[in-house]
Amino acid sequence: ATGVNDSYYIDDLAFVNATAQPQTSSSTQGQSGTYNVSNNASFKLLGRAFQVGNTYSSGQSSANNSVCLPWAGDGIEFTTVSGQAGTLNVKVVVGGSNYTTSFDAIADGQKFASVRLSASGTSDTVFKEYTLTFNNLPAGTKTVRVLRRDNNFYAAYTFIKSVQFNGVLGSTPAVHDLKLEFIGDSITVGDGLATAGGYNDITKAWAYLTAKGLNAEYSIIGKEAYNCTRIVSENHYPIWSTKANPVSYNPTQKADMVIVNLGTNRDASESEFYNQAVKLVNQIRSVQGSNIKVLWVYNMMTGQYLDQMNLLKANGYIVDVVQLPRNTSGTNGHPDANGQIQAANVLIDYLKTNYGFSGTPIATTTTTTTTTTAAGTTTDPGSGSLGT
Repeated sequence: ATGVNDSYYIDDLAFVNATAQPQTSSSTQGQSGTYNVSNNASFKLLGRAFQVGNTYSSGQSSANNSVCLPWAGDGIEFTTVSGQAGTLNVKVVVGGSNYTTSFDAIADGQKFASVRLSASGTSDTVFKEYTLTFNNLPAGTKTVRVLRRDNNFYAAYTFIKSVQFNGVLGSTPAVHDLKLEFIGDSITVGDGLATAGGYNDITKAWAYLTAKGLNAEYSIIGKEAYNCTRIVSENHYPIWSTKANPVSYNPTQKADMVIVNLGTNRDASESEFYNQAVKLVNQIRSVQGSNIKVLWVYNMMTGQYLDQMNLLKANGYIVDVVQLPRNTSGTNGHPDANGQIQAANVLIDYLKTNYGFSGTPIATTTTTTTTTTAAGTTTDPGSGSLGT
C-alpha cells in the first residue's frame, strides 16, 4: 500500500505525514521501552475507549488485543519515566474507507506533538497497522495522553496496540473522583477551530476544556449535524461504538452528570425535539441510573428550542438549562477558540457555584515553541510523523 507525504497546516499545528507502509510484524512486547496496552493496568482509558480482545478475524485480526478509540477525545493515559527527551512511538491499527484522523500527544496537560494519518487501502473489512512517531517527548516523569483529536466518522475503526519510548512506565495515573459526560454536535467536537483543512480539535472545545478545568474524567459523544433525532435513532449513547463490534455501554465509573448541547441542528419540529430529548434522557438513565443529573446547555450558535428545554426541566427530565456565550467567529459560523474557552469558563463557574465542584478557569493564552518540520519552520507545540 502507498503511504502519504503531505503537510497539513491546521490552526497553530503542523501535521507532517511521512511516507509509510502498514506494519506487518507482530507486537514488539518484550523489547526495552515497548509496552502493549491490552489489559495493561498501567494504562488509564480516556473517554469511551474500551478494551478489545480476540474479537476480529481475517483482514481485521490485527486489531485484536488492543484499545479501541471510537470517538474524538478517546485515548490512553500513562506515566513515562525517562532520563532524556526523545520520541514516542505509538502502534495503531485503522480501518474503514476514506480513513483520516489526527492524534495528539500531551504531557502534563501540554500538547507536544500531533500526527495526521491518512490511510490508503483500508476498508470495513481490511485493517492496517501504522506506527505514529511523536517528537519532543519531554524528559522526566510525565503523565502522557495519546488521543484522537478529531471526529472524522470514517475513523471509527481506530485502535492502539502499543507504545514505545526511551524509558519505563511509571505508576498508573489516578482516576479522578468526578466524571462528566458530554453529548453534542459539531460545536462539541471543535468544528470552527481549524483554519485550514476543515478538521476539528476536541482539545480546544468547551466539553474537553470543562472537564480539564474541573479536573474530571470525561466521556464525549459528538458528531457533525447531530440533533436529538439522529443520536436516538442511530442508538449512539447506549453502546460503546456503532461500528467496532458494538456492545452495550456499561462504564466502570458512572458519570456524576451528563451535559447535553443539542438543538443547534434542527429536528423536524419543536415537539419532535422534545420527544426525542425525552428518549435520550431515558437512554442515559438506562446506563447511568435513574438519579443521574442531566444538564442542558445552549446558545453557542443559536437559541432555538429554549421553551422545549425548559419543559424538559419542568417535567423532571433535566436539572437545569444553562445559557452559554454566543460566538460564531470560527469556521462556518462555529465558535472560535476564544468562544469555546468562554463557554467552558461560564459552565465551570456554574457547576462550582451550584454543585460544589472545584476547579479553575481555562486560560485564554497558550505557550508555543518554534519547531522545524519537513514543510519549513512554523510556530507550534511540536510535530510528529508516520513511521514504518
